Amino acid sequence: MSAPPGPRGTLAPRPSLVVLDGSPQPASRTLTVARFLAHRLATSLPARPPAAFGPEGTAAAEGLGPPGTSGTSGAGSGTVELARLAGDLFTDTHGLVRARLAEVRDAEVLVVATPAYKGQYTGLLKAFLDLLPPGALAGTLVVPVVVANAPEHRVTTDVALRAVLAELGAALPVRSFTLVEAALGEVEAHGERWLSAHLRVLRAVLTALAPPTAPLNGSRPAA
Repeated sequence: MSAPPGPRGTLAPRPSLVVLDGSPQPASRTLTVARFLAHRLATSLPARPPAAFGPEGTAAAEGLGPPGTSGTSGAGSGTVELARLAGDLFTDTHGLVRARLAEVRDAEVLVVATPAYKGQYTGLLKAFLDLLPPGALAGTLVVPVVVANAPEHRVTTDVALRAVLAELGAALPVRSFTLVEAALGEVEAHGERWLSAHLRVLRAVLTALAPPTAPLNGSRPAA
């Protein structure tokens, strides 16, 4: 079923969704997994109701396209590949890091992906997350994604990643999507099982996190 129409026939948009990939390699296998899951989330999570549109009838954000979307800024969807920011991460000569930090903070749904290195998330991801102020992810629905060579490394990496995301205020209502490298060829089957188990909770939490919307005429609600 399609999303309900908003004012002036505009389709109610999906929530803004961003993939943050901590792999040190561009176009990594971890990113492929994260984009698959993000695409399924974007097409499964509820669209905004018509009340979420502004007084001019414009959408608050745009939906996520199929896997392969590259980095964008502002509301909508995008991918932040830290491998492509590594040279600027500590100097930010061109302002790219600042823009990507804003993109991550503004996301309503954030998929944070990392390969496991000796049971830990990558140093690149740590360096980026360290640039976010405390509480930067408050009100953001976050889904961690971990790809590991060994099953035990999935667990330790996931525990460490969830801890730092929680410190940033992220909403983490369901277990992470974790995968061993040997199962990369079955990512769709694993992803569908994960969605089947957690989609109802994710929908409920996303709805609860949505900020109150202003009346369509722009006036304040009565006290």
